[in-house]
Amino acid sequence: MKALRPADVGPAHAADDFLPRAMRFARRARSAAKAGSPDDAALRLYQCALEHIPSGVMITDARAADHPIAYVNRGFESLTGYAREEALGRNGRFLLGGLLGQSGLDPIRRALREATGGRAVIRVICKDGGVRWTRLAVAPVRDEAGILTHFVSIFEDIDERVRMQGELARRANHDSVTGLANGRLLLDRIAQAMAGANRASRKMAVLSMDLDRYKRINDRYGHARGDALLQVAAKRLAGAVRGVDTVARPGGDEFVVVLSEIGDSDDAQEMARRLQAALGEPTGVGESCVTLTATAGVAVYPGDGDSAEALLTHAGFAMDQAKRAGRGGCLRYHEAMSRPDALAKGLDLEQELRRAIAGGELVLHYQPQVSLRSHRVIGFEALVRWMHPTKGLIPPGDFIPLAEESGLIVQLGEWAMERACRQAAAWAGAGLEPGVMAVNVSAAQIRSGTLVATVRRILERTALPPGSLEIEVTESMLIENIEIAAAALDELRAIGVKIAMDDFGT
Repeated sequence: MKALRPADVGPAHAADDFLPRAMRFARRARSAAKAGSPDDAALRLYQCALEHIPSGVMITDARAADHPIAYVNRGFESLTGYAREEALGRNGRFLLGGLLGQSGLDPIRRALREATGGRAVIRVICKDGGVRWTRLAVAPVRDEAGILTHFVSIFEDIDERVRMQGELARRANHDSVTGLANGRLLLDRIAQAMAGANRASRKMAVLSMDLDRYKRINDRYGHARGDALLQVAAKRLAGAVRGVDTVARPGGDEFVVVLSEIGDSDDAQEMARRLQAALGEPTGVGESCVTLTATAGVAVYPGDGDSAEALLTHAGFAMDQAKRAGRGGCLRYHEAMSRPDALAKGLDLEQELRRAIAGGELVLHYQPQVSLRSHRVIGFEALVRWMHPTKGLIPPGDFIPLAEESGLIVQLGEWAMERACRQAAAWAGAGLEPGVMAVNVSAAQIRSGTLVATVRRILERTALPPGSLEIEVTESMLIENIEIAAAALDELRAIGVKIAMDDFGT
């Protein structure tokens, strides 16, 4: 007998080499089965090696009705949970139970029917009821006359690998916080809905929704509770749409809903309002209760874009426009939202604002504060204005929200405070009596935790007495940052700075 090699009985680790190994095993099994005492030692060695390979081996008798199992090794027992005595005499179908319809069995059925080799990835049912993924290779065994006598089946356990690949695929296509479709899967779902709309000559829509003031809530209560709030929002949105629709979270506080079938654009806007109402139920965050609101934009197909990317972009444009009109609203996209000047305003303004802060385009206008009793000027309020070199005067309502969203508000606020304090000190040094200089501060400046240190540094640098500076804050700012704000304002009062209520930058 030809000498036995470990490679002939070892587990198949590469898919391309798996079936050739199984067929070599079948040929050697036939050789080992020949009668004759000279081969007994080799046969025993071969059987011993067969018992100890980790892959499951099953040999069935092709000459008997229903191909009963004639042999299984320890690897088979370990994989399936069935002891040898429980498997012998049975047809291998008992491992499949209700999984006989799985498509992976087709090449195996063909191999058994045509007495050839075959391989497939299939699921088997173990004794404990668990389902495991395996890679199965089947090879025929023939006698000296070439007559089929047995089939050898080798099972390789790939369950952990398949499940890991499935989990990686799920993570690649789903948001880790909410479990919703992510941006990658979203584009695919939009494309599918567009294709369905084309086939059925119907309409579909994309809704882009942004949670209002989520950043403030997240900053106040922390990221863990902020994530919990996103999960609540995701559950409410998913529960308010049909099973054929898709709810996705591309990132941040933005959600997108794909409506696979609508009657007209009014249906899409009505659904947006229903989703806004679903989000509006009060939600507990820590010991507080918040009410979520969302601003929505709608893009309808056909009409508002000819690709998934265009529909998503245009729904975003509509949402941005709705935000500028007032939070909590809903607008459908129209072509004017994509005009080059409108795009430039939204996309380039942030970079221009950065240059404006550094390049001296920002100016302060000083609004006098007059006593109604004495009719005398008792102070000034510093108001930020942007003198753009080509666009002229840009109102604060256009750039203050942008500064807040981009994080530039802290830098802008510090610039405004120092410039105002320096001007007040200059007026006083010239013998004038400017009174109190009022300067607005933003929520971001308070949240930064550096406001008090900044005020101290500016007062020292400009030599302005603390009593000549008034810090103006908004009521909503105090409510949203109550602990931090209270501590900072108390400390500022302690050094003599005055505190007042107002709206930032206007």
